Amino acid sequence: MKKRAAELYKISMPVVFEQVFITLMGIVSTVMVASIGGHAISAVGMVDSISNLIIALFSALTTGGTIVVAQYCGRGDKESVSRAGAQAIMISVLASAVILLGLAFFRENIIFYLYGKAEADVIVSANDFMRVVNFSYPPLAVLQTVFGIMRGSGDTATPMKISVLMNILNVLIGKALISGFLFLPALGVTGAALGLLFSRLAGLGVSAFYIIKISRTARINKFSYFRPDFNVQRIILRFGLPTSVESSLFQVGRVITQVFIVSMGTAAIMANSVTQSVVGFLYVPGNAFFTAVMILVGHRAGRGENDDIKNTILFSTFAGALLLAALCLACFPLTGFIVRLYNADAEAAVIIRQILYTFFIATPLFWAAAFITPSGLRAAGDVRFTMAASVTTMFAVRILAGYVIGVKLGYGAVGVWIGMYADWVVRGIIYLARLSGGKWKNKAIE
Repeated sequence: MKKRAAELYKISMPVVFEQVFITLMGIVSTVMVASIGGHAISAVGMVDSISNLIIALFSALTTGGTIVVAQYCGRGDKESVSRAGAQAIMISVLASAVILLGLAFFRENIIFYLYGKAEADVIVSANDFMRVVNFSYPPLAVLQTVFGIMRGSGDTATPMKISVLMNILNVLIGKALISGFLFLPALGVTGAALGLLFSRLAGLGVSAFYIIKISRTARINKFSYFRPDFNVQRIILRFGLPTSVESSLFQVGRVITQVFIVSMGTAAIMANSVTQSVVGFLYVPGNAFFTAVMILVGHRAGRGENDDIKNTILFSTFAGALLLAALCLACFPLTGFIVRLYNADAEAAVIIRQILYTFFIATPLFWAAAFITPSGLRAAGDVRFTMAASVTTMFAVRILAGYVIGVKLGYGAVGVWIGMYADWVVRGIIYLARLSGGKWKNKAIE
């Protein structure tokens, strides 16, 4: 027990710090955008829903590389670690290029189709923001893949440091370009987008230098590593594609629920955007354990230690739930301060309070089993089952319940969030049952 706790602490704490910092900077960025007006924060929130879908695709492909690297690292095969990392980078470059070109041609159509019911100034701001952000997706994809390689090899501290640098740059550049600074004009939401673009490019440059010249756990410093190796790519895609399909369809479901909220008016859109920004902070311990359990289980799967995998997943899930409970309990009395921080109008403020109160109750009870447990199952190789369960519950529970409760029964944005909590409950039950049944065993790289 003590050894498992020590391992979890060592790997997760840098991720916790990184996520806390990123989330705080995200809140600062949202506050900066809010200073432009309600139309701006609504527009950025709408584009973020699309961005989350794209980032989920990249993250899922990254997950495939992370799992493969972790399992090779567990075996002590450094040459395979480097080769697998290079092949994962090649896959991310290709995928991000396709996304870039697709959005270059169809951006306006996508925004209009999804959010055409929003007010005209919101649509204009959304197009301005996404026009720039689109160019940040390729560097972000490669950056996420490099971070996944580092983490899979057990190095969670370096991605933390680079992420801190990126977020500081994002806030500084974004603030200067949003409001204007010295000879720079005020660019509004376009300035916020440029802050993201420049910070992601800087992060990519630093991470590439590190993994080529400095890294001791996963150094990719030979051109031969980038020679196409279809066997290694097949293994990465074996883990990454099901996770990619799962994450992408999961985010499609989130976009659909966002469409429900858009039809409810600007106050609901703003309340949902603000709440999403705030709850990102509350997900921090869970997201850290989500990453840590993937690394720990990947190493154990590489060494063939199936007996210890189940206990590691259960311990991580329970620890994550405890931390979430403590954080939600601490934040509960701060709800009023949070509402005032975002300068929400009276109608939006009521919705924000309602969503946060329900979130503080549901998250400690249901989130960990729904997300930390499947992360461990994926690292053990059980990616197809987790994909099927996630996609099924998203469409059969979250979307259906959100539509019925939020739209048909008239509970608005709060009803959409209640549908999400119902999804967590069902997912958690399914994944814990799978873990107990043992059918996830013997699915690691042969």
